[in-house]
Formats: sequence, structure tokens, C-alpha cells
Amino acid sequence: WSVQVGSFASIAIRIHVTFLLLFAYLIYLTEPKERVLEGLFIAAIFGCILAHELAHALVARLFGIQTTDITLYPFGGIALITSQPTPRAELAIALAGPLVNVGVAAGLLPFIDFAHLEIVSQAAAQDAALTFKEKLFLANLSIGIFNLLPALPMDGGRVLRAILAIGNASNPTQVAARVSKVLCVLM
Repeated sequence: WSVQVGSFASIAIRIHVTFLLLFAYLIYLTEPKERVLEGLFIAAIFGCILAHELAHALVARLFGIQTTDITLYPFGGIALITSQPTPRAELAIALAGPLVNVGVAAGLLPFIDFAHLEIVSQAAAQDAALTFKEKLFLANLSIGIFNLLPALPMDGGRVLRAILAIGNASNPTQVAARVSKVLCVLM
């Protein structure tokens, strides 16, 4: 159910059909005069998610682990690596993606008017709206932080498992899975 749209560094880039359906649905929900800008924003988020997944793949390559393809879904992406990394490699690979998103947010920081952000947050029922840069900043910050939640199979769960393995904990995957379950129940 995915379509290859290109490749980068011999890694196939695929988009799952549900991503395309969500894209179309979000554009449909947008006011007609704002559809082009909303489409550009969704495309920018797509690019940020792709950069996130490419970071995982390229860091894996530094450790001699190949990535066969990256598939983008409506709520994230998956970089399919060919082998299980060592704990230290897993830690670096898992942190690479969220660091890209935090880096994008940091790059946008000089262009963000925090006074405007506060006005928009207080005027939710009025016509105040976030700018393109503000939305992209908040989206990347959210993606980076959310991915660091210690829940498998997200990056934070992989970070937790790697840290447990580096610390010689017994059954790091089982411990990380239990933490994931507790977090899911709490959420």
C-alpha cells in the first residue's frame, strides 16, 4: 500500500497511500482561500518527517547498517534497517531523528514572534492565526519531543532500551516494553 516516490543515497523513499488520503482530506477541510498555503505547510511537514527518517538511516550507515527503504505514514515514518544495531549504535540512531526536528525548530527560532504566539494561544476562539513559520516551528518541536517519549517503537523507547542495554540491565527490551505499556495507560 505504498508508492515509491524517489530515493536518496540508495534508500527507496515510499509514501503510504493513507498519507496521501490524509493530505487530500486536510486540504478539503481547509477554507478554499487557504488551501495552497495549507498544502505547502503539509508538504513542509512531510519534508521534516523525511529528514527525520533520513537522519536515522544515515546514522545507521555510519555504523555499517544499511537502510533498504523509508516509508512515510500519516503519523510518522519508518526507516527499515537491515540488522539489529549494537546498543551504542541504537542510541545514536534513535536520537538522530528527533535531533533533526529540534534542529529545524532551533533554526526557525530567530524568526518566531513569541508575543504573537501568546496572543494566538489566548485568542483561540477569535480570528488570530499562527503564521507558517510559527506552525512549522511548533510542529517540529512537537515531533522531536513526542518522539522522545519512552515508548516502543518510538525513538524514545529505543533510546530507553539502548541505555538499559549499555547499563547491562537484564532484558532491556522487556523493561522498555513494560515502560511503554505504563506510559500508554497513563496517556
